[in-house]
Amino acid sequence: MGYSHQDQQYTAPWPFLADQAKLCEKFTFNDNDVILTAYAKSGTHWLWEVLSMLIKGEAEPSKSAKERLMFSFGTQKDFDKYQSPRIFNTHVRYKGLPKCLKSESNVKTKMVYLLRNPKDVAVSYYYHLKSATDFDYNGTWNGFYSLFIEGKVPGGSWFDYVVEWDKEINSGKHPNIIVMYYEDLQKNFTSEIKRLSDFLGFSYSNDLFTAIAEKCSFSSMKENDERLKEQFPIHMSKDGKNFIYRKGVVGDWKNHFTVAQNDEMDQIITNRLKDTDLKFQYSV
Repeated sequence: MGYSHQDQQYTAPWPFLADQAKLCEKFTFNDNDVILTAYAKSGTHWLWEVLSMLIKGEAEPSKSAKERLMFSFGTQKDFDKYQSPRIFNTHVRYKGLPKCLKSESNVKTKMVYLLRNPKDVAVSYYYHLKSATDFDYNGTWNGFYSLFIEGKVPGGSWFDYVVEWDKEINSGKHPNIIVMYYEDLQKNFTSEIKRLSDFLGFSYSNDLFTAIAEKCSFSSMKENDERLKEQFPIHMSKDGKNFIYRKGVVGDWKNHFTVAQNDEMDQIITNRLKDTDLKFQYSV
């Protein structure tokens, strides 16, 4: 596909981001900023909106697209225009993070690490690449599946990404990281965002969590993102429609994976994740 750019630090998610990696190394943050990190297509638009509402203390959608605070699309000067607490988002691997976030002395800036099962990630990524204006992928699902398991997709290998993050999180060097799963959010949204709220140091009533759940429903999120797409044209698909929110479910992989693909993926997951504590849910 020709999308991934390798250098000695990390795999850049898109070709035009190779130089951005060098800028990213030097980014600095305020103590009350929050960093949301995940492999692409893991649900960061959804969780970013939740974080925005928790930080504001009200269930009102953001008026700004999350991409404005993505490591991949800005400079320190761009980011400094926004008032803290800011919610940054990135899809880079751990070793591609700004140096200050990897320092053991950095004990205040909080990070939220979001995981999603790789089968649904692969399906979501397939539709993303077929729809996005900034990619030229017109292949089949079968072709994309092969690219995904080989790590030949924007952002590189999902397996390398999660194994590297798991190792760093379990090292104990970073006490201010919370690990969340997309599937848990789908099953127990209110209790999960309360857990997130507690991690961030907030004390809210259940009324706010209920209101956030309503505002962060799939239909509400899709409607709000339609309003934001003019701010950030990367949200536009080849047919002019917004494509960030497609289904928002757990288990859509069952509509795409063949029996052979599922068996192969299960074996790869077992082999690659055997030294981690990662456990994924493939239906809810």
